[in-house]
Amino acid sequence: MLPTADQLATLPAVLWLWAAVSLLVASGLGLAVGVWHERGAPRRAVNDARKSLSKLIDLATQRMESARDACGLLEQTHRLDMTDSHVALLERLRSEFTQSLDRVLERRTAEVEARRMKTPLEPFTLEWVRLPADEAGFPTQEAFDQNLAAMLAAGRRAECSSALLLVKVDRVDALQSRFGAAGAERLTQKLGSVLCRAIRDEDLVCRTGSDVFGLLLPQVESEEGHRLAEAVRCSVREHHFRLEESGEEILVTANFGYAACDSYDNPDLVLNRAGDALARSMKRGRNQLHAHDGRMVAVLS
Repeated sequence: MLPTADQLATLPAVLWLWAAVSLLVASGLGLAVGVWHERGAPRRAVNDARKSLSKLIDLATQRMESARDACGLLEQTHRLDMTDSHVALLERLRSEFTQSLDRVLERRTAEVEARRMKTPLEPFTLEWVRLPADEAGFPTQEAFDQNLAAMLAAGRRAECSSALLLVKVDRVDALQSRFGAAGAERLTQKLGSVLCRAIRDEDLVCRTGSDVFGLLLPQVESEEGHRLAEAVRCSVREHHFRLEESGEEILVTANFGYAACDSYDNPDLVLNRAGDALARSMKRGRNQLHAHDGRMVAVLS
């Protein structure tokens, strides 16, 4: 039976004190365990992923993305009232992180070079998959994925670089509002045709979204790739877009994100790099071109 209110009232004060202390101790232990568990979670995740390289890389990229997002929020903060100790801590962590990441990338470069010295190189051979295609004849996302993987595989066999250029049409919603969905689609297809004329014979233009094109540029080194990406951008910027041959000129612009593809990069990594470069161009304005060299994004024009 539970004690009555009268019985509780007659309990000695020492028992009430003991109960209060017990409750405080239990609460404190719970909080301490929670804090300990939260602080130890990242280290436990690293230990769990230590035996698998792919899991460890995934974990590292997730942590870096979280840190990047947090820094982005700090960047947007109206006022940064950071103490000297905060600044010193951030500077130390940045230095340690940069040094650690540089060592990882340098080791990877050394391993690639060692494999290249041991393995006879094969000639770069690549045959594009052009189906499925949309109504305008551009290979779709499915074909693009296959072709990107094939281009990277050919680069691994031949130990040579390639490149990916993402092109996003600007303000499609405004074009749709002015010319209707069909008119906006015709202008997008015309821009795709401009891209096809601007690239080399060995390159491929795919339609990876309603307003996005993916240009695959095989067997191209960084300097040549930059020149080619700039030529593509200039072709779009200088083209006179019209719905009809004798119709009024229509302003159609795009943004560009370039990513170099080293011989041992994977498709997801290349797409993320090109996507980051494209996002930087979109943030800056129209007809902008940024490039990701594997370490950082920089404006090319």
